Amino acid sequence: MQSNRNTKKRNFTLIELMVVVIIVAILAAAAVPIYLAQSRRAKTAEAVAGLGAIRSVQRVYYAEKSAYLAITAGNISNNPEDTDVGLGLDFGTNTYFDDNCFAVTISGATFVATCDGTDADNASPRASDVTKISVRMNEKGQLSYRYGASDASWSSYE
Repeated sequence: MQSNRNTKKRNFTLIELMVVVIIVAILAAAAVPIYLAQSRRAKTAEAVAGLGAIRSVQRVYYAEKSAYLAITAGNISNNPEDTDVGLGLDFGTNTYFDDNCFAVTISGATFVATCDGTDADNASPRASDVTKISVRMNEKGQLSYRYGASDASWSSYE
């Protein structure tokens, strides 16, 4: 014969379960903004890599021609030897930013290369993930970025 005392089960109380749910919610509330910021920074890294490639080619072009080359969005992949309106770089296989996002403007002996994810012609596979990201680099390699509207102020990239 079994005693009822030995078969008693231990269950969680509603209060204990609510405490666990609250702890998980607090951890999630702290982790989600950190994850989103890191995700945006990783996406921006693709733009920075592209701008670095543009800067390198621009420096070579400047060494040969004593001038920088201004390029409109969508013409970055054209060969400068053939058309003189591109740098011969192909960003068509990028995940977030394609050729239509990159442009170069000239001001005297300086240039600013810009990668604008807000460009409606961006046809990259994940273009919708970067619709609020813009990054720019000057001839010295200094980076700045803005997230959000196109009239948002530029911040230094760290």
